Amino acid sequence: MSQSEGQTEGNSTQRRIIFGRFVLDLARGTLVIDGRDIPLRPTTFSVLTYLAERSGQRVSTDEILEAVWPGQIGAEEQLMQGIGELRRVFGDAEGRLVVFDPAQGAVLQTAAAPPERRNAAGVRPLRFRWMYGVIAPILLAAVFAAIWLATPRKAPVPVANLIPAVAVLPFQDQSDDPSLAPHADRLTQDLIAALAQNPLLVVKSWNDVAVYKGVLAQPGEVARVLAVTFHVEGSVRNAEGQVRVSAQLVDLQGEVRWSARYVETEASAAELPERMASEIADALEAAR
Repeated sequence: MSQSEGQTEGNSTQRRIIFGRFVLDLARGTLVIDGRDIPLRPTTFSVLTYLAERSGQRVSTDEILEAVWPGQIGAEEQLMQGIGELRRVFGDAEGRLVVFDPAQGAVLQTAAAPPERRNAAGVRPLRFRWMYGVIAPILLAAVFAAIWLATPRKAPVPVANLIPAVAVLPFQDQSDDPSLAPHADRLTQDLIAALAQNPLLVVKSWNDVAVYKGVLAQPGEVARVLAVTFHVEGSVRNAEGQVRVSAQLVDLQGEVRWSARYVETEASAAELPERMASEIADALEAAR
């Protein structure tokens, strides 16, 4: 079996699964790409391991959830985030390597992995290792220095391009009736779940953001504590059979990138999180 189709090496305590440029080192619990260790969240690594050990086989969503999050309610959101993390690490925006559909499950198509660079046509790493290891860095440094000196300074790349992560802070309840306060939490949780359906977004869980309930948080603090570049904040007011919602998307500098107001009936409010999630996803894409 070729490496691009998935190859397992070693005994039960020193196993590696190799597919193209990627090495899944099960003994060390690490994903290696081109010789570099790539950090993954523990649950994401567990999902990758489970799929890699069943390379080319479609594994149902329920089976993955039971294997990685046994008996845990609401783990679908974490699975979505794990799939998104894997696709970003693999550069698999089109989902050819990590194939996933919530209704049908997931497949790790190791045959779609890019080939290992040292085995690419025309590359001879052993004979010319001294050239690539010594001369090439010097030449590259000289070229980059010349370009840097000759090129007008440009604004730095926005952090949003590098870390597309968002936190939905608990919506504030502004209803006159205290018994309606749980509606704000429900909207927050439903919006988190709706955004998490997008595999190209990292969305913080309710447990992560619940500490900000009733707290006026600064954008910089939210970004630092939750490791995000955007957060959603807003309010909910229930009155006279209507649900009024205000929301805005804020970046780590405190600039508002999107805002909206909604007036819904209690019946139509159930569909609001999906609509909001779609608008927020568009705003995040435009901000990158």
